Amino acid sequence: MSPDDNRRGRSDPFYAPLQRAFGLFGSNARMFFSAVANKPSRRISTFPAFITADKLIAYGILILVTFLLIDPLTRTLSQLTPDSAKISFRSITVFGASHWYLVPAGVPVLLAAFVDWRRVSRRVRTGVQTILWQAAALFAAVVISGIAVNLLKRAIGRARPKLMEDVGVYGFDPFAFTSSFASFPSGHSTTIGAVAVFAAVIFPRWIWTIIAIALIVGWSRVVVGAHYPSDIVAGLAFGALFAWGTLSFFAARRLGFKRGVARSGPHTFVAPRRTNLPLAAFVHDTLVVLTTSWTKELPKGSNGAKKRGKYADATAETSGAQQTGQL
Repeated sequence: MSPDDNRRGRSDPFYAPLQRAFGLFGSNARMFFSAVANKPSRRISTFPAFITADKLIAYGILILVTFLLIDPLTRTLSQLTPDSAKISFRSITVFGASHWYLVPAGVPVLLAAFVDWRRVSRRVRTGVQTILWQAAALFAAVVISGIAVNLLKRAIGRARPKLMEDVGVYGFDPFAFTSSFASFPSGHSTTIGAVAVFAAVIFPRWIWTIIAIALIVGWSRVVVGAHYPSDIVAGLAFGALFAWGTLSFFAARRLGFKRGVARSGPHTFVAPRRTNLPLAAFVHDTLVVLTTSWTKELPKGSNGAKKRGKYADATAETSGAQQTGQL
């Protein structure tokens, strides 16, 4: 292509916005991975203080007891469930599928990569990016735990309940890599366990309701005949531990979450960062971004700090950690 063709391409009204959009994507992606790879501002234990070795051992014993004593009763438990309840559980069980959480969490983060954040007021930018970091953390926890549990369950190779008559309750075919021998742990329970931890951290007042919902979704896998009870018990714990590890990773870098100290003692916990997102300013800045991000270049040296009418926040200051955490 000749230089004249290049110049015509750059002045093309359709080519220029596309070029700018991908330029924004590249710069935002670099900032995203730089923030994730940044050295933690503080060290946070991978597991919360209330998870001790003896509790992990006790939970392992619970899985073993369920495996030996409750799993053989799976068919009986399913038969005792009324048909009307089974219909309801078939509707409930779909909420253990990962796409229900990956799409709402992943799409906003992807779209944010095409935003020119210099055009957004500092107050709105901080609030929106806090929410986006929380969404990115949820996406990472569900994806990583999902990949790990799928590799593990296929390596273990436990037969599903539908094969009970052929191979029994304790039928195994390690590394079979077929869906029929991928029962332990439950993938749906892993997903809902991870999501439940995130929901409990963001909405701590609803923790018991969240736990109840997670248990109901997990038990639905038994009712529909997809898993044994021990698969559910193991899956919930597997997802919860991965979620907490992800939360600790993001909190250590102050990306969407932060570390808190319990009033009752020296134990630390993870809490969401406050957004303080003003609705009117958010709507205003969103309209500005949608109408100018890909079509108009900011002047060289501009940092987007110009006043924006009554929505300006010229006195707002962000910490170094918040600057690092920009998408």
